[in-house]
Amino acid sequence: SAFKNEIDVEEQDDGSVRLKIPGSVMFTSGRSDLSASFQSTLTSVAQTVRQYCSLSVHVVGHTDSVGAVAANQKLSQDRAQSVLTLFRSQGLGALTAEGRGSQQPIASNADEAGRQANRRVEVFVRPPANH
Repeated sequence: SAFKNEIDVEEQDDGSVRLKIPGSVMFTSGRSDLSASFQSTLTSVAQTVRQYCSLSVHVVGHTDSVGAVAANQKLSQDRAQSVLTLFRSQGLGALTAEGRGSQQPIASNADEAGRQANRRVEVFVRPPANH
């Protein structure tokens, strides 16, 4: 698919699917508004998810450790919310979003490559809990 080189898709043990999206392709540094180029990618993700209309979607924002903890927490929350807002505009329901700031790094914050990896949004797509 068009976005497979930008989005890392990973099936989870609980049957959900995690889409890991690098923040660098979605946001300008320090900002939470979605880049225009990436909005179309997220729109196609939303359309794919919408075909399975009973799925719930949970969006989690993450940042690197540069800057104040509170500011990173807010930025990660705002970024997750931006993705959620776009998904809602595409007709998706059962949406939740949260920010985890710099609490869950997947790489070292000691160098730029690691910080870039830590700046990301993860989208968890799962069947409804009553299944």
